Amino acid sequence: MPFLKKIETPSGVIGIWQISDSSTDLLPTVQLSESEKKSLEIIKNEKRKREFLAVRALLKKITDSDSIIIYEDSGRPLLKNSQKNISISHSAELAVVFISDRNAGIDVENTNRNIAPLVKRFLLKEELEQTENSPDKQMMQTIYWSAKEAIFKCTSEENILFNRQIYIQPFTLNNQGNFRGELKINNQTFNFDLSYFQVENNVIVYCVEM
Repeated sequence: MPFLKKIETPSGVIGIWQISDSSTDLLPTVQLSESEKKSLEIIKNEKRKREFLAVRALLKKITDSDSIIIYEDSGRPLLKNSQKNISISHSAELAVVFISDRNAGIDVENTNRNIAPLVKRFLLKEELEQTENSPDKQMMQTIYWSAKEAIFKCTSEENILFNRQIYIQPFTLNNQGNFRGELKINNQTFNFDLSYFQVENNVIVYCVEM
């Protein structure tokens, strides 16, 4: 079964699903709303269909209900008729969902993905120096990228500059860990607790606003 695990954290529930089944196999496992059925019909790409259905199958598994995902105009997901927050992410192999009472975000990335050409677009100078001095530069850069993606998902604001508005505090690289970050918008600073861990060839980073 492609369901991997449900993780209870002090800040919320994380679900992890291995995207291995076809959309045809996934479809009977979920109960879609009429709006979700229409959204699925629009999707032509098989990979996107699998991601769409895997997220909903995962949500059903970790909540024991057929929760409905709706979206703000910005694209930020919401749980219909719920006060809880939801964040969603995919890699080539995994779908992840994070549900929390707090403002929250999650991101999953394959650790083999080469993001080196993008580092100057999402890292501040001091962050770049830390990744360059790390014993595993590739992993460090991936965690920084995922951390900033997770924080970005906590806002409905668009056009956030990752290399200017999101700052990640220095941390020591391990198989899992915790650190902090901040987002600056309109002369305001929002602070976040972040955590990360690895699942096979993927790193998962999640955050909650402090």
